[in-house]
Amino acid sequence: MTRAAGSAVDRGGFALIVAVVAVLIIAALANGGLYIAMQQSRAGSAGSRAAAALYAAEAGLSVALANWNAVALDSLTPGATIALASGRLVSGESYAVRIRRLDSGQDARLAYYLALSTGRAHGAWGGRRQVALLLRAGPSDALCRGAALTARGELRVAAGGVVGGGDRVPETWTADPTICAGRDPGGRPGVITEDEALVRLEPGGVIEGSPPVLQSPSHEANPWADMERRFRDLAERADVMYRRDTRLAEIRPRVDAQGECARSASGNWGAPALPGHACFDFLPIIYAAGDLLIESAGSGQGVLLVDGNLTLRGGFEFYGVVIVKGRVTLTDQGSRVHGGAWVDNADPESSLVGGGAGIGYSSCAIRRAVLGSKLQVPHPLAQFAWLEILE
Repeated sequence: MTRAAGSAVDRGGFALIVAVVAVLIIAALANGGLYIAMQQSRAGSAGSRAAAALYAAEAGLSVALANWNAVALDSLTPGATIALASGRLVSGESYAVRIRRLDSGQDARLAYYLALSTGRAHGAWGGRRQVALLLRAGPSDALCRGAALTARGELRVAAGGVVGGGDRVPETWTADPTICAGRDPGGRPGVITEDEALVRLEPGGVIEGSPPVLQSPSHEANPWADMERRFRDLAERADVMYRRDTRLAEIRPRVDAQGECARSASGNWGAPALPGHACFDFLPIIYAAGDLLIESAGSGQGVLLVDGNLTLRGGFEFYGVVIVKGRVTLTDQGSRVHGGAWVDNADPESSLVGGGAGIGYSSCAIRRAVLGSKLQVPHPLAQFAWLEILE
């Protein structure tokens, strides 16, 4: 009887040990499963954050290309880096983009850049991804580089009027050599025309250049033979638009409460005469759908497109590119175009430059207008342009 009772106790003790071991095994399995689940959750969360950071980095590249500051980047010294864009997406991810110039700067017609965009996911465990894009900025558009004035139809240069093809830097820019760094100086004809007989130089008027007047066949006198398509393409990209015949009495730069250039303000066409102004690097594309009359002592810059006749009075000065599909009239003292102009005048009445007004060729003003108006947009290299930087 004593041995039988001991055997039952022994069996009871063995069962307890088995139960404890079983519980420990189950607990270990549960903990292992929980650990694996947590690791998978963290991996999934990390992957999600990494993907969000990658999307933010890609968004940064898109923003940088859309807001390409050609004026600042064209003057960037080889090897130098600048911050071009930064911001935060609606979902909370942020991006920051830096641009580095890669070329030697010896070829003024071509520049290469590396755009490095860093995206970060929001939150304490936010991910970080970097992508890079190799870019090539091609040569500036050849708008108005043929002459001070390329004209169709009759042109009168009356007493006091000057059309000059000698390449000049505008007087207000001469104090800062960086403004016109990289320009392509060289004399141009004063006037290019289909028929030299249509150009009338009256007593007291001046046409100068190399040569003063160049007679050229129609397809050469108008370098954009498909002018209508090109004009419309530029007009569709206009920053400032006037939809009917317009008279402007005040054109001047404006700033907002933070001292930044108020680009959308009425009558703000940049500040070409004030190199230190917040609007000096604002060079808009301006489109007038009808006749445009400017009676202002101010100034403007960029690309001016007029789908009718253009009249400048009051000493108004424009720096950049002027393209007019009607006739041009500049007759007031001081009214001037610094850069180049194209006039496609089918009107029997002639274009007129006189009374102390003038059109003077300036490769610097044209170059700034083309760069600042985003007519020069960088393009990714054909192969191996995009890459992700793994750290």
